[in-house]
Amino acid sequence: ATTLTSSERPRPRTVVCVDRRMPQSADIIASAMIKRFPQLEPRWSYVQSDLSAIVPHPSCVLASVHACGTLTDYLIEMAIGSGTGSSPLAIVPCCHTVNGRKGY
Repeated sequence: ATTLTSSERPRPRTVVCVDRRMPQSADIIASAMIKRFPQLEPRWSYVQSDLSAIVPHPSCVLASVHACGTLTDYLIEMAIGSGTGSSPLAIVPCCHTVNGRKGY
């Protein structure tokens, strides 16, 4: 475990929201987060893409809500093998029963 002393400063985080199709709520979410955390504004962006096109930097916190099917497994693998070191990860798995693999 790593202990942060008072003389150490946490490294700045980046926010990259990735979705195959941006939800209508994307701008509302961004506005609310930037209002609460104004320091994120220059480091906040949206990417409409498949996750396979993303290579997270260790400064990124990987977070997911409703990680359906195998998406949770994919995100864990992505966080562990991010290329330049492990990325922090927070996942809220899908809350719906999934009958088949979605193949993310």
